[in-house]
Amino acid sequence: MRFTGEILALLTTISWSISPYIFTKARHRIGTIQLNVDRLLLATVILGAFLLLANIPLVITWKQTAYMVLSGITGLMFGDYCLFRAYGEIGPRHTMLVMSLSPAITSILAWIIYGETLPLISIIGIGITISGILLVVMDGNHSNEQRVEIKRLKFAFLAAVGQAGGIVLSKMAYLDGELNGVLAAFIRMPVAGISFGIAMYILRRYRNPIKLYRRDRKSFQLLTLGAVFGPCIGMTLSVVSIMYIPVGLASTIFATSPVIMLFISHFLYRDKFSFKTILGVIITVLGVSCLFLCR
Repeated sequence: MRFTGEILALLTTISWSISPYIFTKARHRIGTIQLNVDRLLLATVILGAFLLLANIPLVITWKQTAYMVLSGITGLMFGDYCLFRAYGEIGPRHTMLVMSLSPAITSILAWIIYGETLPLISIIGIGITISGILLVVMDGNHSNEQRVEIKRLKFAFLAAVGQAGGIVLSKMAYLDGELNGVLAAFIRMPVAGISFGIAMYILRRYRNPIKLYRRDRKSFQLLTLGAVFGPCIGMTLSVVSIMYIPVGLASTIFATSPVIMLFISHFLYRDKFSFKTILGVIITVLGVSCLFLCR
């Protein structure tokens, strides 16, 4: 079907736009590090159960496995760690501004590593989309925000590089042969979750999850719901989408999450849109439309 990859990428973005609202409630109860580790471990269990129940053949080469493991370490462990550090050091607004570089970094890495190129209209579409996202992210009251020194942007930039590297490595697994999307998503998670969990446990920043969720079942319910929308549905759709479209296009559509979150926030909290925000949304839609038309 035409536009399969683009539609899957949009569904990915919608899923990733829903999960932060759920995870935010969970984070206030159990903390960022506990949440980051447990969402990956729980998603691993859920996807593993789905693989068994759906009787999906576990067909994958060692080379593909290596690519997906490296993708998980790069994108989920390293990238997400840097992302959460950036949120803490410079705030979500500045972090999202730097993260908007991710589509460009993804396209450059894909071109260098396996020669993936984009037509001119795709490059124009990426530029328009990123411009719209920047307008949306930059809008708001900056009176309470302090100026951020360039050197403090390092974690946000590393997060963008980690995310881009994770996408490119996932694509390399598909270039090596056919691979089921659920299986691919499943392989990415446990290594990242377990490695990060062990590191944080050694540093005494990770608590025993069984004891924790026995005492706080509400947190476990939020964690489960968020894991379904984020790591399970979102990540599976993301790795499947790059089977059909270049990673630069997919990464650009993924980056529209702040725009979709505006609409969710409007329905949940009745947030108002400024003219600048509305203009940013229109520009973003036009940019994404170019990405569809170039196909």
